[in-house]
Amino acid sequence: MLKIVNLSFGYPGGEELFGSLSAEMAAGDLTFVGGANGCGKSAFLGVLAGLWEPRGGEILWGTAGERELIKDSVVLLPQNFDRYLLGETVQEEMELARLGAPGGPGEPGVLEALTREWELGPLYGAEIASLSVGQRKRVALASALASEPRLLLLDEPFAGLDWGGQLTLKGDLRRLRAEGLTVVLASHEPQMVADLTDNWLLLKRGEYLFTSDVRDLARLPEFGARPLA
Repeated sequence: MLKIVNLSFGYPGGEELFGSLSAEMAAGDLTFVGGANGCGKSAFLGVLAGLWEPRGGEILWGTAGERELIKDSVVLLPQNFDRYLLGETVQEEMELARLGAPGGPGEPGVLEALTREWELGPLYGAEIASLSVGQRKRVALASALASEPRLLLLDEPFAGLDWGGQLTLKGDLRRLRAEGLTVVLASHEPQMVADLTDNWLLLKRGEYLFTSDVRDLARLPEFGARPLA
């Protein structure tokens, strides 16, 4: 379980974006983070990833008696994350991602399994620059999983994808959720993952709503998020 207790954050020299934020997410949960531009969605993901220090509060992973910080088991894919690939080819990207994995780069079968699961075989020798946006995002997700994270943070993952690419990504998220990976996803597209979402975190300056009750989704517009219907 990911447990967030009284978390508060504001950029250095800036006003507080969110405060006293508490939430709990179980393994396999998909949590949607929504709100208007500037409400703190990306900042929240950055704090979870350890890129920013909170002004107060705690971020804990595990169960009672087995608490640990999550910085070593979290992967953040930022906005336009397909642009952050480091390898020249798909194979090089996957091998680079595996370097920091718990089992080390030489653990047999991991890259082969990811390549098969994510249907990257036909692309394995291709140059990253030659791939479509959807293909690059798929490679980025697969390479993120090569490090065996316990928590995956996605910032606007549907941006730049056509309808077919969005449906493919949704299928990927459905599989990750079924496999027990905890996912926190910030987006302006709540309708894309409404049927996959276990928890909703809605942000606006000075206020937040964390809920798993679908009846609360009538408040999406109140938080500057697109309504579901």
